[in-house]
Amino acid sequence: MPNRTKQEIMVEMLKSMDVPVLRTYVMYRARLSYSQLKYYHNMLVRKKMIEQVGERWVMTEKGRSYLKACIIANEILGDD
Repeated sequence: MPNRTKQEIMVEMLKSMDVPVLRTYVMYRARLSYSQLKYYHNMLVRKKMIEQVGERWVMTEKGRSYLKACIIANEILGDD
């Protein structure tokens, strides 16, 4: 399996957060180690793309916009 870019990992994480989810769900869905999960979680929180509500993670409107833009860009570029 080839290495993924930061953008690909963030997109996979955001895709798993359509509804409020626990961190273990995101970790397994995005195929991340715990240390990678912490790193990307902190990055997405700092960029205000996700927020933590209790123990659950929720995608913000900014995160939804980013995810939508990435999906459109991948469709235009023909990346799978």
